[in-house]
Amino acid sequence: MVRALTAALPLLALVAQDADAAAGRYRLALPHPVHTGERVILQVSVGTLPKGTEIVVTTPSGELLGAVSPFGTTGPAIYQLPVPNTTRAMRLVVRRFGVSPRPPNAQELTGLKLVVR
Repeated sequence: MVRALTAALPLLALVAQDADAAAGRYRLALPHPVHTGERVILQVSVGTLPKGTEIVVTTPSGELLGAVSPFGTTGPAIYQLPVPNTTRAMRLVVRRFGVSPRPPNAQELTGLKLVVR
């Protein structure tokens, strides 16, 4: 019984992560601790976004961190948003005029990571 429960714990963690991503909530790890003089950058990789669509990035409490909008591009791109050095959790929402905001799907958001420079 203990062995089965131990084997199921990583699977439960993956299900919880998938549920958070499906709701547009992400918690990211830094590649290393932030040292004096360094800053944290959020790299947002996107697929093709329709004209007028943006991906808005906020803290879980709703503080705006930035937005990604494909002006002048027709295909996949990587956008970089500077974020406070203490930011690890965020929420992403797709917005388009006349349509209710929603979490991004796998074709719209293809990657998300924090880097330290």
